[in-house]
Order: sequence, then C-alpha cells, then structure tokens
Amino acid sequence: MSLINEALKKARDKNSPSVAPQSRHAPARGMGSPPPQSVGYGMWVVATVVVSGFAAVLFYFLRSPQQNVVAANPPPPAAPQAPSGVGGPRNVSTVPPPPAIETPTQAVQPPPPPPPQPVVQTPPPVQVQQPPAVRLPRPNLRVQATMVFPDSRTAIINGREYLEGEEVDGATVVEIKLNGVRLRFNGEEYFLKNN
Repeated sequence: MSLINEALKKARDKNSPSVAPQSRHAPARGMGSPPPQSVGYGMWVVATVVVSGFAAVLFYFLRSPQQNVVAANPPPPAAPQAPSGVGGPRNVSTVPPPPAIETPTQAVQPPPPPPPQPVVQTPPPVQVQQPPAVRLPRPNLRVQATMVFPDSRTAIINGREYLEGEEVDGATVVEIKLNGVRLRFNGEEYFLKNN
C-alpha cells in the first residue's frame, strides 16, 4: 500500500502547478496551446486500477468453491494455424501457456453412500415329513348321564362331570344333548349315547 501512496504523492507533486494561480479573467486559449492539466487525473487513473485489482481479488476468493476446483487434465493448447492470405507466410511464434496455478481449495466430494442394508435371507421352509396318519383308537368313554338346563349343560362321563369345551382322555366335549354327547378326537367327531 505504501508504494501506491508514494506513487499518488509523486503524481500529485508532478502535476501540481508551481506557478501562481491565474486570475479569473485569463486570456482565451488559442488553438495551438495545450489543454490545462487537471491535478487529479493521474490520481484517478491509479485509484481506478487499484480498486479494480482489489475487486478482482475479492471476486476470485469469494466465488463458490465448485468454481475453484482446478481440472485434473486441462485441455491441450490449441495448435497455431498457418496464416492464410496474400503476403506470404508470416513468422508465427508460439508461447507456451503459463503453468496452471493450483490454489488450495476444498474439493467437493459427494456424500458417502449409505451403509448397505443387511440382507436377511429366510431359509426355505423346512418340510417335515409327517409319518403316515396313525389312527389312534378312540378312548374308552362311557356317558352315564346328561343334564341340560337353560343356563348350563353338564355330562357325566366315566364318573366325572364335564362341561362343553373340556377334554376327556384326549377327546374334546363339543356339544351336550339330552340323549348323549358329541365328542371330537383326532379331528373326527362322533356321538356317544347315554347308557
């Protein structure tokens, strides 16, 4: 910054008139006389250059990080084309482009993929071979009495009382009627009469 200030002071000193200021009624300029120089003209030029440079630096650093990423393989420079026209060949010299300046930037990386979901494989259903249906013999049951009332039904089987839904030696009492009991054994229903 001090270099800029010194340059501004020199420009001001160089352009400042050392002669006494002219009177209000100065003679008219002729066509051949140079225009009067303004003291601030050089200063304005230097200030404009400084402000433009500062704005360019700010723009470079404040733009989005995606624009700061330097290409890994920049495209090759274009080959010079032979001049075409009247006047013969020209001497064309190619200047290699300046090397790319790498600036420290944050590389934008996509978010990591979500962890894989565990695959739950259900084993195939095990088919258990059931032994051939063995017909068990019906239990030896004897219905001795049945009592049917509006609010309850009771049967006396092998000397004990049973209600509908109870089990007797592996058989289930399904229904109690006046004349006997309906039983279920091994998925089969049968009816036992009163003795």
